[in-house]
Amino acid sequence: MNKFRSAAVVGCLLGLAVLPSCCPASQSITVDGVKRTYQLHVPPSVSTDPIPLVVALHPLLLNGCQMQQMTGFDDIADREGFAVAYPDGIGRRWDVLSNGGRDVRFISALIDELIRQYNFDPARVYAAGASNGAMMCHQLACCIPDRLAAIAAVMGTPAQTVLDQCQCEKPMPVLIIHGTNDPILPYNGEPGQSSLVSAPAAAAFWAARNGCSGDPSVTRMPDTDPSDGTTIDLIRYPCPDDGPVLFYRVNGGGHTWPGHQAVFPEWITGRISRDMDASEVVWEFFKTRAAGG
Repeated sequence: MNKFRSAAVVGCLLGLAVLPSCCPASQSITVDGVKRTYQLHVPPSVSTDPIPLVVALHPLLLNGCQMQQMTGFDDIADREGFAVAYPDGIGRRWDVLSNGGRDVRFISALIDELIRQYNFDPARVYAAGASNGAMMCHQLACCIPDRLAAIAAVMGTPAQTVLDQCQCEKPMPVLIIHGTNDPILPYNGEPGQSSLVSAPAAAAFWAARNGCSGDPSVTRMPDTDPSDGTTIDLIRYPCPDDGPVLFYRVNGGGHTWPGHQAVFPEWITGRISRDMDASEVVWEFFKTRAAGG
């Protein structure tokens, strides 16, 4: 796919990565005879009630530890009382084309194992991803919708083949954040054998799947940092309460997680918007959603 050609250029520049790649010892689970690793953060003080679980999926060429550093989800988890798992893709990538493939089975098994071991609420399991991890979120929503209460995809859209085979038959709350100047996974998608849909088309797909009707509203968010060269529009689809679709269009934004340090220098990834904290926005979207509720 063309997206991997673009990402390969970034891969050649791994030595310029801003975030360190070293991690403490990972936990592991064996799936399909293969040892799969992940980081897990559990808040130090939680109630006796079951707590939510966020599965955070890293970009191509990175790992779960770097996703942990990039998003800052741990601090929010400690404040809000949820756990975060940061799985590692094989070869630092997720298989985003084979519906129901090895990575879907891995994430599904990991969710089962963590619920078995810890006091996590099976009705409040969420998937958030960046870039290649965002593409994986769309695939998980299509392949194991009953395991997820909502997804959030930042700087990554699904392949058309994934949507064509989507098995999600229930409303799936979806949050999308994408920069219009993304040089890695373009806002307008990429043609090819397994074409990437555009960010607006991904949002429209989930809106149609969720039974939303009518034109979306567009609200310009406060430009809290005019110096960053970006603005943000919130595109909200008129959806049933159990299937909201929110799309944050980051005008001028690059291949970045808004409000947080980029993995690579901005001359590679494009501009970082400072007008929102993507991690806070993702959790605010997740926290009121429950599977079947």
